[in-house]
Amino acid sequence: MRQSRRTFIRAVGASSIGAIAASAGATTATSEVSVTGGGSDIWDEADEFHYYFAELEGDFDVVVRVDDQEHTDEWAKAGLMARASLADDAANVLVRTTPGHETSVQWRPAAGAEARSTTSEAGEGISAVDGGTLDVRWQRLVRTGETVRAYGSEHPGEWTLLAELPGDELELPGELLVGLAVTSAASGTRNTTTFSDLSGVSPTHNGDVGSVSAAGSVSDPESQPVEPTPPPAETPAVDDGQVLINDVSALSPSSPIAVSDGFADLEWLTEGPLAVVRVTNLNADGEGSFKWACEVGYDELENGDAGRRIIVFEVGGVIDLADTDIQAERKHIYVAGQTAPPPGITIVRASKPGLEFDEENQIVQHIRSLPGDEISDPADAIVAGDNAHNVVFDHCTALWGTEESMSVNAGSVSENFTFSNNLLAEPLFDSPVHSSDDTRAYGTLLGNDADRLALLGNLYAHTWSRNPRLKGGTQATVANNVWYNFERGSSLGGDVDAPNYVNYVGNRYIAGDASDTGRPIVYTYQSGGPDLNVHVGENYLDEGYTMLEEHSGPFVVHDDPIETYWPDGFTPLEGDPYEQVLANAGARPAERLEVEERILASVENRTGSIVDSQADVGGYPDLEPTYRALEIPDGDISGWLAQHTRAVERGEVPPGEEPPEPDAPDVTGDGNPAQDLTGDGRYEDVTGDGQFGFNDVVTFFDEHTGETVQNNVEYFDFSGDGRVGFTDVIALFERL
Repeated sequence: MRQSRRTFIRAVGASSIGAIAASAGATTATSEVSVTGGGSDIWDEADEFHYYFAELEGDFDVVVRVDDQEHTDEWAKAGLMARASLADDAANVLVRTTPGHETSVQWRPAAGAEARSTTSEAGEGISAVDGGTLDVRWQRLVRTGETVRAYGSEHPGEWTLLAELPGDELELPGELLVGLAVTSAASGTRNTTTFSDLSGVSPTHNGDVGSVSAAGSVSDPESQPVEPTPPPAETPAVDDGQVLINDVSALSPSSPIAVSDGFADLEWLTEGPLAVVRVTNLNADGEGSFKWACEVGYDELENGDAGRRIIVFEVGGVIDLADTDIQAERKHIYVAGQTAPPPGITIVRASKPGLEFDEENQIVQHIRSLPGDEISDPADAIVAGDNAHNVVFDHCTALWGTEESMSVNAGSVSENFTFSNNLLAEPLFDSPVHSSDDTRAYGTLLGNDADRLALLGNLYAHTWSRNPRLKGGTQATVANNVWYNFERGSSLGGDVDAPNYVNYVGNRYIAGDASDTGRPIVYTYQSGGPDLNVHVGENYLDEGYTMLEEHSGPFVVHDDPIETYWPDGFTPLEGDPYEQVLANAGARPAERLEVEERILASVENRTGSIVDSQADVGGYPDLEPTYRALEIPDGDISGWLAQHTRAVERGEVPPGEEPPEPDAPDVTGDGNPAQDLTGDGRYEDVTGDGQFGFNDVVTFFDEHTGETVQNNVEYFDFSGDGRVGFTDVIALFERL
């Protein structure tokens, strides 16, 4: 153990808390000391508390007794802490005593991560005692190598292990800030906690961490106060190669259903700079590839470790993964497929697990994924993996999946998903990729116990089953989607003994050649078991369909939407969503591929069928590669991004490009359009023969009231009065 003034100054200086003059203290037991702290909590992704601490390097063994703690809140916290820095989102471990609960352990595994504890679901496997708590007053925190152990006791020397945290669970540097932390867990209120018999560290400094409104203090007169971390500037500094997104509406400037309408929270995009990662080739892997852009570590990027990234594309065409996969296991990824030049990004032959996004805070827009059957293992077209949470798939096209088209593989943290404006079609039914006698053609699966999936404005076509399949313990809102040509609708429950909560509102169900209208849309295989809570609002069904299976089973029907599982602020479309969904679904509604147009036509014409192979419907698309260098503005790119989004959704002009010249009107109808010979925007060469003469005046006199001229006033308003009439004939004659 070594206390170092030099390294301490460096550590706290990096946290913007000002210069500190400190000296190492003894590590023998201290007498009683009181720490007063405010703050809302030490929890989630950022903390607010008062800290009495010193810097320790290497191994340590620290002990204290919590004598008395004010009851400002049942979750007010006091105890030993080891912390990477004074940043409010720093990695840390805390042995916590609370007024309303027994002593337990909590930790933040890495900077910016969600906190865990021995009493939370995410950390219960770490607890060394039943229930994760002990009724004790003595605390002990020990680091040996990369492992931290926390203990509790009623009597010193009789220690019980509470938790053991290895280096892969808690990422702490060699030099730490170690001491006593107190939070009132009640913003604007102070909590005073008295400690005694502190040994193993002699705190030298104290200060508030985070945005604490009621400043804290300590009773030790020798402790040096630390200036609080200043709040971030309104516009944070942005390094080269980094950008800001200050307005999340830039992701949905033109769609009637916005990305923000679902359960996923987009605010992480606005919380600081994003590193720009450019996709510059269509290779399956390697630097500059889409796989590389999704999987490369932040510390490997040349433009700095921003902790967030936006992936943009300077290339368009087909990415053939050739029986490999993409597993995006980095937090805070935004895939902006709308930045690719036409025809956009189309991924083919992705094998199990497929195109997988498997972490916190991930957004994918305007991408196509078409696995097909030229792979060795079945794969979803697009999937949120076991570790995924707060994930958006919006305006994507998912065809020819050999598992589901788009799904959530639930894990312990699976919550808050938005699937919106996607085209999900033609998953393969009887494919050679499947085992013998195994048929699929599935739409969407929400795995066991996954919390809060919003399915909004999606088009499902030729999906035989799982439309969607919502397994036991799941919650969802299914609204404003269109289904065409399916046999089995939405199956609820099963696999785990937990209730479901689902809202079905404003969906359209259309029969095709695979449909069985005698089957209810919403059904279950459960005859009893946990409740299946459903609200069935106004939906639009082809003749013969019923919405809900009628039997005495476990369905509990709610007259009103189940508000707890309805996205905040979402207002469904009025009436039948059919026209809106068909106009907006898919990766690039303004630039659809031939295969997408074929599927849309099959829905409109009530044709098409379930397919066994992409080869049955024309095979993988063959697209010429395209390239476009992106000129990304400095600072906030919200407007730039919105313009790219409108380009692929509405056909508007993308940033940096001039609108195409309009077709000149053919006044005479002989195939020779009128011409502007002077460059003033007026078409004086009415006949289109390349000359301006008397014949043009005569022709204009004959045609100036006709439809062609009147529909192109801006080209023939020679008098400048905003309309075309005889005065313009005179004005043209005067030009001659």
